[in-house]
Amino acid sequence: MASLNVLIENTDGDANFQYFALKAEDVAIQVARTPLQIPVPQNSPFIFDIGSYRPSLTISGVVDDIDTNDSVSFESQTYRVPTQFELTTAATDWVHRAGKQHVYVLHSNFDSSATATKFFDKYECAVQQYRCQLQAGIETRWEYTIQFVTRRRSGTGSTSDTSGVGATNT
Repeated sequence: MASLNVLIENTDGDANFQYFALKAEDVAIQVARTPLQIPVPQNSPFIFDIGSYRPSLTISGVVDDIDTNDSVSFESQTYRVPTQFELTTAATDWVHRAGKQHVYVLHSNFDSSATATKFFDKYECAVQQYRCQLQAGIETRWEYTIQFVTRRRSGTGSTSDTSGVGATNT
């Protein structure tokens, strides 16, 4: 069952502010690292790691091709469920501007009314890849997968931090 636990936003003034709540079934966070392995003749290789990494986020779920008027409120902003057309348009039209596009992953225990359980992850992001296919037998629902390249998760782990608190409970 898809839930509205992933929010994406584009606050770039050129694209009109857009706030979407995705019906997500899966969220995958991946971090690719690039340590170097230097071969040494007749010996074990050296491993040289300068700490570079490339995080990404992959979200998959379902999206309708008609407007459902579903929405969710988060931090005084209303995020509405996009149609397949709107999500596809966002994937092609949203151009990354520093600090303008974000993904919020709300944890299963997220409760906006209690500071002690406001658990969410916030990522600055850019759309890297988008895939959408029509579900067989259900002509009004599409399956989508959207992949974002991201920066490191924002926030300090404190529940008073508006940039996200991760799973840390203080």
